[in-house]
Amino acid sequence: MSLLLALLLEIYFYSPDNSVTAKVNALIDIRNIPTDMMVVEPMGAERGIPATIEVRGPGPLVQQVRTAPNRIPVLFPSGEPREFTAVVDPSQLQLPSGVEVLSVEPTNVEIRSERVARKELLIVVERTGEPAKGYKVAELNVFPDTVLARGPVSQIEELRAVETKPMDISDMSKSARRAASLKSYGPQITLDVTMVNVDVKIVPVESELTVSDVMIKVLMPEELLGESDIAQASATVQGPALVLERLEQTGIVLIADARQLEEGEHEVRLTADLPEGVKLVATSPGKVTVRMRSKHG
Repeated sequence: MSLLLALLLEIYFYSPDNSVTAKVNALIDIRNIPTDMMVVEPMGAERGIPATIEVRGPGPLVQQVRTAPNRIPVLFPSGEPREFTAVVDPSQLQLPSGVEVLSVEPTNVEIRSERVARKELLIVVERTGEPAKGYKVAELNVFPDTVLARGPVSQIEELRAVETKPMDISDMSKSARRAASLKSYGPQITLDVTMVNVDVKIVPVESELTVSDVMIKVLMPEELLGESDIAQASATVQGPALVLERLEQTGIVLIADARQLEEGEHEVRLTADLPEGVKLVATSPGKVTVRMRSKHG
């Protein structure tokens, strides 16, 4: 009796009354692609080309097919052709017994392939914004400074460099290391690194300032008196622009240092006591005449 019941259930399971028709998703799987070749059309074909199959069979089995990773294999032809037509053969599907394929779409696919190329390219930093007032970018050092690109030969040959995504340097006043992502050059080009470090070197903007009528201070030995033949001169200084702006407000004092000299008349070169980073470029005149005499003479 149990055997008969099992037989009846099997007959019903596979009978037309229990049969359903459904369209399910599948992928056309291009196999045996040579390592030095890649499929460029259709885009993404190496991961599988979407297809739709219509199947008929017992409901539970059709449901299995719905959830299964249905892949229809197509072999890459020998001889490494650049173009070929892939014929989709649904009989290559691994389906449960009792499920039949009614149709497949597409029935064939035009495939175009290219040789794989590799090229080492320099990394170029793309930046946006400007450093803080009075500062500039002196250097941008990238680590690593090159990247290995892989992809279709026609696309790789066009690449001259790889750029970073825009890196904002707005209002920077100090050197810093920044992380930067590399730009994407399409789904078929891969890069062996996608992130780099960029050392941004920020330095003050150098400027020059010329001031006229600068007071001259004469430094004398304690036992001597003396004076310069002129009381004022012009001075040109060089240094960070922000420091020079402040210096222009506070003023410059030129120095004629005669502390190591004796009585008499001497030519003394003018110097200046300046903030760090600022140097005296020139004075006019370059020297002054200092007349020195004894306090008791």
